[in-house]
Amino acid sequence: QPLRTLLDDRFKLKTHTEMRELPIYDLVLARSDGRLGPDMTPSKSECPSSDEIAAQQGAALAKGDVASFMGKPGPCMITTDASGGPLNLLMRGDGQEMKQLVEQLSALTGRTVRDKTGLTGRYDFAMKMDLQMVLALAKRMGANIPAAAANIPQADGSSLMTALNEQLGLKLESMRDSVTVVVIDSVEAPTPD
Repeated sequence: QPLRTLLDDRFKLKTHTEMRELPIYDLVLARSDGRLGPDMTPSKSECPSSDEIAAQQGAALAKGDVASFMGKPGPCMITTDASGGPLNLLMRGDGQEMKQLVEQLSALTGRTVRDKTGLTGRYDFAMKMDLQMVLALAKRMGANIPAAAANIPQADGSSLMTALNEQLGLKLESMRDSVTVVVIDSVEAPTPD
């Protein structure tokens, strides 16, 4: 809420929500026998709720302490492991609920992802990520990606769909459904302090 108040006050942000029919994904089990992939296992980590973790990360971010939760593997976190080199990135999760995996997949695909796995509890996973997929995510988030990046060869890491299926035993099914979207009505440059 503090961020929303800041945007409303400083940028005179005016928005409304509406329903739109959009392409989405349902995350489901890939195997009819319900077995998970070799790189996804029930977690033994004792983790706080995802809301508590988000609050801790938000507090660290507010203090400028990004290093405490970014880039290094730890319990109850999702991190990116680049130890295999830039063309072979791993997304590692420790003690994660399906809710957190769905949030990551929404960011990676640019679509709303719904959890239809029926899985409860917490899981540890490691998923190879193709660099082209990471670059596409960075571009969607507003990063300026050089045109030469399009010529980067396919990594040894799998595409997202293949990695989900073969490594985690999950798959994304493409659907269309009504989704709540936030529409920006107006925004202004901030006033000087």
